[in-house]
Amino acid sequence: MFVKTIVAIFLGAFLSYSQPPWNIFLSLFFIFPILLILLEKEISQDNFAKRFLKLSYYGGLFLYSYFLFGFSWISSAFEYRIGFDNFQNLTFLGLPLLITILSISGFILPAIFWGKRITNCLSLALALALGEYLRSYLLTGFPWNLFSYALGFNEELMQTNSLFGPHVTSFLLILASFSFLLLFSRASRLSGLVILLILPSMFFFGHLRLMNKAELNEKTFLIIQPNIPQEEKGYGKNFPSILQSYIDLSNNGQVDLIIWPESALPVLLDENKILIDSIISALPLGTSILTGNVRLTQNGNPRNSALLINEDSNVSAFYDKNHLVPFGEYLPLSKFLKRLKILKILVDDLGFEKGDNREPMLTPLGVARILICYEIIFPNQIRKKNEKIDLIINLTNDAWFDDGPGPYQHFTSSRFRAVEQGLPVLRSANTGISAIIDPFGRIIDKLNIKDKGYLKSSLPMKITPTLYSKIGDFSLFAVIILYFIFLFVNFRRESPKA
Repeated sequence: MFVKTIVAIFLGAFLSYSQPPWNIFLSLFFIFPILLILLEKEISQDNFAKRFLKLSYYGGLFLYSYFLFGFSWISSAFEYRIGFDNFQNLTFLGLPLLITILSISGFILPAIFWGKRITNCLSLALALALGEYLRSYLLTGFPWNLFSYALGFNEELMQTNSLFGPHVTSFLLILASFSFLLLFSRASRLSGLVILLILPSMFFFGHLRLMNKAELNEKTFLIIQPNIPQEEKGYGKNFPSILQSYIDLSNNGQVDLIIWPESALPVLLDENKILIDSIISALPLGTSILTGNVRLTQNGNPRNSALLINEDSNVSAFYDKNHLVPFGEYLPLSKFLKRLKILKILVDDLGFEKGDNREPMLTPLGVARILICYEIIFPNQIRKKNEKIDLIINLTNDAWFDDGPGPYQHFTSSRFRAVEQGLPVLRSANTGISAIIDPFGRIIDKLNIKDKGYLKSSLPMKITPTLYSKIGDFSLFAVIILYFIFLFVNFRRESPKA
């Protein structure tokens, strides 16, 4: 049992390297089959209760290790917050544990239907995909490093998300990883041949889809990446130089919209008309700015917001972040924790208020879905049914995470949102990665981590709404129905005839 425990932990840790920035894609074809063999050896003779407990134990260790290594960069954000050492440790160890608990619910399927190898392959692949879906939605949700994001290294393979979304693509990817294991089993060789066709079929579909070129319209924009270290933003003496950096980078020709990142300036722009006037007057005539900034409500509560400032120096529209980062922008159970005096200062410091409006914003580039920071990691929150949107704009400040794997993984999520919705994504990140992404997830232009500069372009046009943008995650439930149909047909075939 000890050896199998170590193997499960090692497999999960190694799986994290299938994600950006490492993208060791072929590791999947060793990791998931070895996990399946481990489980088959351990639980084949057990009843349902024992199977579920052992699946939860070994599968839970596998997932916890995957999340622990994959999310290790998160704790670095607390290095910039005085007095948050305990929360750093809590987040580093506790977040992966919470997500693991949500994810292991899917193991009920293989616990019930464990048997033949092809059934085991289908059951384990669906269990992991279902667990991924649950951790994406339950509680606050945290759909980071979804299994299908391992396909981010290849533009053709990414296109499957436009049909089925991330969770069904994860199911197909995990199932495909079992193909060679099935081929070496005489009883399931035909199934192995069929499953072996999954990845080539995905690639062929993606190749056909990418034969379409992203057309540009007449709307133009600048994306600014000032590369201001997080430790410099909190000091008032640095404000003049920070502001000048933005103005210098923004003076690069006439455009319809200039896009600044999340929390660009450490001042309340909405309450400083003189400063807004001075900024607009320093820019080319007729320029509008979309910038991340803190905005105070009528009750004086701060919100993480995006402000659209027009050429007349007026805030013509704003968006308040809806999906706040737990332990980063708000503290769960804060009303209870405020009663503990030792934690009150921490609760007050995490005092952002959730926005109450998710309507898209009319900008000079068209109707835009504004997503601040990690809001872009949620596949289901881009647009409502029949909602007409022209583009996605993502404002973020990943300086908290320095040049670790976090910013690369965050950027990959942005590319998949473009694929899934058939919408261009304009991404302004303080320290990178800023990018122009076409509706097929292709990178038109980008600024790397720690670069200082700007991106200037005409706007890529949206394409016909994708299947996933219309049906959402219903595709996963369709797979579950097909799974039970397969089990029923298989059961009927094997039942002795009267």
